[in-house]
Amino acid sequence: MAERNAIRPLVLPAVLALAAVVALAFPAHGFNKVKTGDKMPAFTLKDTAGADAGLAAGQAHVIVFFKEGPSTANAFKRVGKSWAGMKDKGVVYLGVYFGKSKPEDAKALAEGAGFPILMGTEELYGTLGVVALPEVAWVDKAGVLIHEENQIAFDLELITSEYALVALGEKKAEEAELAIRPQEGPAASAEEKEAKKMYGLAMVLMERGMKDKAVAKLQEILKIDPGFCDAHILLGHTFLDDGKVDEAIAEFTYVIKCDPTSNDAKVGLGMAHAKKGDTDKALEYFQSALKMN
Repeated sequence: MAERNAIRPLVLPAVLALAAVVALAFPAHGFNKVKTGDKMPAFTLKDTAGADAGLAAGQAHVIVFFKEGPSTANAFKRVGKSWAGMKDKGVVYLGVYFGKSKPEDAKALAEGAGFPILMGTEELYGTLGVVALPEVAWVDKAGVLIHEENQIAFDLELITSEYALVALGEKKAEEAELAIRPQEGPAASAEEKEAKKMYGLAMVLMERGMKDKAVAKLQEILKIDPGFCDAHILLGHTFLDDGKVDEAIAEFTYVIKCDPTSNDAKVGLGMAHAKKGDTDKALEYFQSALKMN
């Protein structure tokens, strides 16, 4: 027992480090200054050959913003496959590199992409408010950001192609989502639709720093639709931030009961148990989340 206790102070930092790795694996957005529905800032950059290129007016775009990292190769592999099947549709595919490497090195990171790679600038980096990379962004013909993906999903090729069609105006976002994630069962009830609208408002309140109002809205949502897992997860993370660990565990545990595969809930439970000092249980949840990912 004495030996185990001596090792434990070394284990907790390792658990917290793993928590950071897992949390980085599931970021919500790549930008904090441009969101879905916003006009994408216009930009002209140098490509890896030194020529000018950028957002072309009146055209749909798929843009991979990237730097060095373990997910970069997978992102380009999957988006590149989409480009091969969509390049004749009139969608412009671009890569934008934010890093310190030379143009030839940046191009090598995007090996097999097949489309132009541009050298990003600090000015554009700041304008977008980059918080996580790689980030795939879809921009429609009007220059509006219609969708973004920061998690490099195994089906990114399908996601890329479907939202490219949305950017072209050939599909609606709802149709793309059905193609990506076919849904079965009855249509959403009026209560479920109202809960989704309120959840969007709760997210806005949270982003504006109005945490108390956001929490009240989330609790109101769960009275309408107790099974709204996203509301439970956001509420759980809010409780964690406030040091209400047991309340957070209750929220994440509810989600696990409804959806045993929920990575978000497993990450939350790992963080909560790490805060309680239960490193064994924390590691169990983090490793399960990483395995699922």
